[in-house]
Amino acid sequence: MLLLLSSFSFTLRTRKVTGSPGVVINEFELNPPGDDYAPGAEFVELYNSGSAPVDISGWKVSSTHGIPVTITISPGIGIPAEGFYIVVHTTQWLDNENEQIILRNAVGIEVDRTPVKSDPFNDVRTWQRYPDGTSAWYFDTSTRATINVPEFSAPMSMMVVVLLSTILLLRKRRK
Repeated sequence: MLLLLSSFSFTLRTRKVTGSPGVVINEFELNPPGDDYAPGAEFVELYNSGSAPVDISGWKVSSTHGIPVTITISPGIGIPAEGFYIVVHTTQWLDNENEQIILRNAVGIEVDRTPVKSDPFNDVRTWQRYPDGTSAWYFDTSTRATINVPEFSAPMSMMVVVLLSTILLLRKRRK
């Protein structure tokens, strides 16, 4: 069973993205549970769908609604191929309603822009692309810094599905 779980996880991690390669805004939390002003509570996840690492030093992530905030990524920061980077701020910086986030590279060229989204719920759900790096957006349980799998509302759900599948396969072999 452990072998099956390992191969299942490996398959998910190596799934190829059908969107164009490059760095995109992949997930964002507008209204986290608890205090929106807590450091790091609101976040933007960047994803590199390419096959090579990307240096994102000096790139900027900007909110657009209310009082716009721009965060500049520190020197020496990169995202590995098919990897993630989380952008956070020391306080609240993303509005709960009608927010759009823009990603610009170090010379100011727009790399990506999210659709305008809202999150009236004070919970762990985020806006996220599925599959990672593609154009489809879903509102589902946060998968911060991991692959987006909306079908499974929590890691425990995924483990239950794997366990039940294993039991069914073993029963079928006995017959």
